[in-house]
Order: sequence, then structure tokens, then C-alpha cells
Amino acid sequence: DSLREKYKFEFEHKQQLTTSLTFPVGVLVVLGGLLGTIAKQFSYESVYLTYVLFFLLGFAVIAFLMAIYFIVRSYHGYAYSYVPTPSEMREHYDALVRYYQEVEGDDQIPEVITKRTEEDFDDFLRRKYVHAIEVNIWENELKMRYLYYARSSLIAVLVLTLLCSIPYFFDTNTKPKKIYRVHIENLNESLTVKINKGAYNARKTESTQAESTTESTQADITTTGADGAPSGATTTEAGGAR
Repeated sequence: DSLREKYKFEFEHKQQLTTSLTFPVGVLVVLGGLLGTIAKQFSYESVYLTYVLFFLLGFAVIAFLMAIYFIVRSYHGYAYSYVPTPSEMREHYDALVRYYQEVEGDDQIPEVITKRTEEDFDDFLRRKYVHAIEVNIWENELKMRYLYYARSSLIAVLVLTLLCSIPYFFDTNTKPKKIYRVHIENLNESLTVKINKGAYNARKTESTQAESTTESTQADITTTGADGAPSGATTTEAGGAR
């Protein structure tokens, strides 16, 4: 039972180590993005700041690549050992039974065969568990070692990224701001066209208003003349009647 518990513990430990790699991977992605931003947005105008940044970026890239290698190595490259499956155990047990039946021959005693078979089978399982536990302990220790190297490299990348931000900060705050100048070609021609167009529209509007006023006046005169003619005819007829 103690061997089985130890065997189970090593596999649980393996799972914990694998799960613990999630955080370093996320941090490494963020730091890689920051380093890329610094390298892209740096102006490279100051020779001194450029040399300092290149020096720090060189070590940061080396530490970054080492962290990637150690993280990948923490994931892959392990050969854990397993105890036989139930079907394999059963085959081995049956093979032991047949072996002792052949050894004992006609003088075989079932109780003796069963006892020897169980003793050999227990010894077989014990050796398998011991071997698997020793192999898995070694593999977990190796995984822990690479995980430790990955975290150490990650800390180095973090420190170097912070150091890279110092020349980047000075470069950002000391470089002159860009002044954008807009040059408009054919400005006079454009204004002349707009002015002429505006004057034309104004004259067109005045002409339309004048025509509208003239038409309205003529309509009023026509209406007045039409109303006067019938009135005179009526008066004349009335006088004749008297």
C-alpha cells in the first residue's frame, strides 16, 4: 500500500509541476511584447542611448530565449514509468501458475502452487512499483530543475526589460516633437473659383427674385384692369336707362 501511495503521489506531483508552467508562459508573452514595443518605438537618434539600449536588449533577448528553452524542456522530454496494466498482471499471474504446474509435475499440490505463485507475483509487483517510483522521482526532479531555470531566466528577462525602459524613457522625453506642416497647392486658384462661384450664385438668386417680382407686378396689373372694365359698362347702361 505504501508503494502504491508513493507511486500515485509522484504522478500527482508531475501534474502539479506541469500546471505551474502556465503562469511563466503568460508572463513571458507579456515581457516579449514590451521588449518588442521598446525596440520598435525607440528613435535611435541618440548614439549613447542607442548603445545602452542595444546592450540591454542583447542580454534580454538571450535571457528570453533561455526562458523559452527551459519552459519547453519542462514540458517535453520525459519518460515516466508505469506499472503493468491489469491485463498484463493477469497474464503474468497465469504464466506463473503454468510454470509451477510444470515444475511440480504429477506431485503438484494446489496449495503450494498457489502460495508460490502469489509470492512471486507480489514480488513482481513490488519490483515494478519500486522501479516506476524511482524513475518518476528522477523525472520529477529533472522537471523541477528545468522549471527553476525557467523561472530564473524569466526574472532576468523582467529585470532587463525594466532596465531597457530607462533609455526608452529618456529617448521618449528628450527627442523633439514632430511638427507637421500642411502645404496647399493652387490655393489662390481654389479661392478664386469659390469666389466666382459664389458671385454667380448671388447674381442668379437676384435675377430669380427680380423675375419673380416682375411676374407678380404684371399679375396685379392684369387683375386691376379686369376689375375696371365691367364697372364702366354698368354705369353707362344705367345712365341710358335714365
